[in-house]
Amino acid sequence: MAREIRVTFTDKEQDIYDFIKSKSSASNFIKDLVKLEKERQENYKNSLVENNLDKLAEKLANKIGSIEPQKVINKESNKSNNGNEYDFDIDDIIEN
Repeated sequence: MAREIRVTFTDKEQDIYDFIKSKSSASNFIKDLVKLEKERQENYKNSLVENNLDKLAEKLANKIGSIEPQKVINKESNKSNNGNEYDFDIDDIIEN
């Protein structure tokens, strides 16, 4: 279903009206402008959110203080883990 919006230009806006009418498709030109503006606003909002998240993370890190990183277990440390972790290959459990 097509929707229609009417746009009225005053005498002071004659130059804008003439510019739009000079395009091969005035409606497509306006639609393209609206899409670009929408993307610009979304990008701006996203950048604000990212900046605020960075600031929030920094504040949180300052409040919490030092956090020790979790120990990463790899295959070499699995072997010396007294059997608490298992190291096997998928071929070990598939019967031929």
